[in-house]
Amino acid sequence: MIKGITKLLVSAILLFLIIVLQSSIFPLGYLGFILGILFVLIFNLIEKSSSYSGVFVALWAGILIDIYSSSFFFGFYSIILMALAIIIKIVISKYVRIP
Repeated sequence: MIKGITKLLVSAILLFLIIVLQSSIFPLGYLGFILGILFVLIFNLIEKSSSYSGVFVALWAGILIDIYSSSFFFGFYSIILMALAIIIKIVISKYVRIP
């Protein structure tokens, strides 16, 4: 329990730093939040398929990207990243078997 909460807090702080750093130092327009999306993707691929903390990380990343970008309506990236996290969890649990 404590291990899971610690993992979520560390990843939330790291994700916040990544998004702030990329939006302030490396502004690339529409491609500006690639590091945040990659962090969510890698976090969900590395995590166990039975654990759903990757969905909460995707929600947090989507909220942060929505706050720092003004290109779409608020909640767009949150929905996209949560759907991506859920699809990754489903595909890994059904089609990937780790010996």
